[in-house]
Amino acid sequence: MENMEFGQRMALLSRKHGLKLNWQEVKFGYRRARFTCESHEELKAILNLLRKIGGIWTDFWCCFEGEFEGYVYAMDRNDWNGLEAKRKEERDRVEDWWMRYHLADKETRRLMACGKIE
Repeated sequence: MENMEFGQRMALLSRKHGLKLNWQEVKFGYRRARFTCESHEELKAILNLLRKIGGIWTDFWCCFEGEFEGYVYAMDRNDWNGLEAKRKEERDRVEDWWMRYHLADKETRRLMACGKIE
């Protein structure tokens, strides 16, 4: 679902600044850019660079246990909003199922557990 312009902008940004860019599949057919970072300073610099560009959602993950490992994630803001809407819809559906399951009688639970009843 990724916006082609967004993909091109991320590729250009990674070439211009010598960044390590990979694409990561996320749920519902969306993809996000994943920049690999070698240090905490590089992680902060990439985040600041991406935040200056409008219309982009950013996030990061890093681990300081032993050797540094870090990633900065970026998605087109519209794609991110679509992904979040679908995630919320899925969470609501699962929460509804669990509520009905816990309130159901034994036979209904059995049928729900094996998929005969949604």
